[in-house]
Amino acid sequence: MKDAHFAAVGWDKRVRIWRDDRGEEGGNDATKDIVRINRNRDLPLMDSKTTVAKESHKADIMTLCYDWMSLILFTGAHDGTIFGWHTETNGIKFRIHEKDETCLSKTGGFIDPMKAIKESKSVDCLEIIQTRRVLMSGTADQKVRFWDLDDLPSKPLETLHVEHGLGEALTAFRATKDGKFLVTGDTAGQLKCWDLSKTDLKKDENPRANMRDQWFIMAHKRIINSIQLCESFACSDIFVISSSGDCNIMLHRLSNGVRIGQLGQEKYWNIYDMTPFERIRPRYVQEWFNVRREKFKDYVSNKLVEMAKDSSFIAKCDSLTDESKNKPPSKRYMTQREEKEEAERRAKELHREKIKSLICMDDHYEETVPFPDYSSDEDDPNADMKGVKLNGYTYGAWKKAPRRKVTEDEMMAAEEKVRQTKDNTDPLELYAAATAIRARAKKIID
Repeated sequence: MKDAHFAAVGWDKRVRIWRDDRGEEGGNDATKDIVRINRNRDLPLMDSKTTVAKESHKADIMTLCYDWMSLILFTGAHDGTIFGWHTETNGIKFRIHEKDETCLSKTGGFIDPMKAIKESKSVDCLEIIQTRRVLMSGTADQKVRFWDLDDLPSKPLETLHVEHGLGEALTAFRATKDGKFLVTGDTAGQLKCWDLSKTDLKKDENPRANMRDQWFIMAHKRIINSIQLCESFACSDIFVISSSGDCNIMLHRLSNGVRIGQLGQEKYWNIYDMTPFERIRPRYVQEWFNVRREKFKDYVSNKLVEMAKDSSFIAKCDSLTDESKNKPPSKRYMTQREEKEEAERRAKELHREKIKSLICMDDHYEETVPFPDYSSDEDDPNADMKGVKLNGYTYGAWKKAPRRKVTEDEMMAAEEKVRQTKDNTDPLELYAAATAIRARAKKIID
């Protein structure tokens, strides 16, 4: 497929390919926006001279992707089969599923499509990471398999269980062009971001050990149908665009999962300025967040015991303690209750500062979710990781933010709007209308 082509798959278990002739010089349809394109060919090719059925998928084809370097078109079906079609010979070159028995469901040694559907073996998404030369296949049982394109057919390099929750199915995924991050979506409308930057799929003995989930959020109310990544605004962030069965298209940040907005909303956003979204906390999946929080608390308690004899950490803690003691009181005259509250507040602040210094000294620390509580204080406005301010992730930070002042122009516009909405009818006309209504009511009663 050296020229531009369209390819489509579906319930008829065939691959249909159209050639796009609009860009050719001298073509009659080169300048038209909408053209009629004749179908180029179908896979598998039908031969009228023989009655032997050619090999193809036995179930509905759900997805496809194309490797332009090897001229191979990969297709995935409802029964778990994955074929690699050579676009020049129009035949099947690879049967990838045969190298992993867990891809299929068999009965009596034969592939059972109905059993595959019940066991969620359907291949619903395929994608190629060209920079790593890796093919990814996602099945409904929440498994993403990584295949080496330079060594086909062979066993998968790694199988990642994305862990979207019991009873959910993987429906879509998308990876960045460099293959460092992967975003997965499911039937419940949840999105999860995976960090693959520290994983070398072809060299590591256990690649799964270096794969880490960055965040897990509730993005939609229903099934996620498609995910796209926008990498054109590197100065701001990489953005996750997701569409769902709830008829919405959402935009989120890849770095932290914060929601930017919904396509079609009245209020616009500036894609080059992420300042308004720094004080917004992502909609984490609560169960996942609680596990990460407990894990973080265990890390802190174990690390404090480990660093108890470290001279640099002890010196840092002593410096923080002296700094806290030398701070002047917030008020000149305080009651006993206010003194007690201030002492508790300073103790919490000191504990938080010790944890921050502890994290900064740990070069292997990889926690990405900022927790609002370093010292059992739910309204902590200074929850940060490695010294980076992330006030927007706390529950009570918005209460302490200064209120925006209303300008005179906004006041005049509001007053003008009120004047326009008032009824300017003459009071005498209103009185006459009320008198007529009263007279008709009296006549009816009499």
